[in-house]
Amino acid sequence: TGPGKPTPLTALIRNPQGLVSRRLYAAAVEDPPEGRPKNLSQFPVARSAETGGKGAQNPFTTALRALMRMDGDVILLGEIRDGATAEMWQELCLTGHKIYATFHAPSSIGGIERLCSSLMGLHPETVASSDVLSLAAFQKLVPRLCPECKVRATEDGVFAPKKLRALESLGIDPKDTYVRYAAGCGKCRGGKKGVQVVAEMFNPKTEQRRLIAAGKFSEAFYSWRETRGDTPFTSAEVQGKTAFEVGLYFASQGTIGVDTLDQVVDRILAHDRVNGAKGADPHG
Repeated sequence: TGPGKPTPLTALIRNPQGLVSRRLYAAAVEDPPEGRPKNLSQFPVARSAETGGKGAQNPFTTALRALMRMDGDVILLGEIRDGATAEMWQELCLTGHKIYATFHAPSSIGGIERLCSSLMGLHPETVASSDVLSLAAFQKLVPRLCPECKVRATEDGVFAPKKLRALESLGIDPKDTYVRYAAGCGKCRGGKKGVQVVAEMFNPKTEQRRLIAAGKFSEAFYSWRETRGDTPFTSAEVQGKTAFEVGLYFASQGTIGVDTLDQVVDRILAHDRVNGAKGADPHG
């Protein structure tokens, strides 16, 4: 949930060469419509409690079926929030369309689990198909530190020593970490200057798809996490890393504050390598 979803979708749909040359037809069905590139046809719709659910009266269903008849190549679906929209998303994927969609969920695997819930009603075997699911991305927008006034986290009383030790156990040198200066300076607002996207990108392979098809969502998430291998958290590589672990990289570079990471993305002391749990909570 939260802001920032339209930006990456707009970037993705703007880039394919076929769209730029007009060889491909791209359309967006959104409630509400967002600012999009000129090479994209937009179909604004309005949903309510009475026109949602699985009924044929759902306005998203009507618009998406029209796009299927028009044979749209690339379709942007501005939020899957009910069973009817989920079913249409699935049908469009299975008929060879490239779909970009937004979704409210607590994590990447949480989105997949919600699609297969009784609310959405999709079957795990279908969602697990490579024709349906390519990538599930979960993102947080985290304030960037002002480079002029940020404060070292190791200064006395600035950040909890227990959490600094936890960061060290995760391979992050506490001396390289900072927190924001709440009073700010003449070049920022309260120690913040812009935002940093922290994204968890679940790209399921054969093993994870098998587990999803069996309805074993947590096991699929833990299996995906193992694909990180020995890549340190100080590396920019994101494969197999949770949103928190991606955030650790930006914290290690002094881009975001460890205090903000702890508050906005996830709690430092909740990480499995810190507390000895089997694995990080996929909804944490």
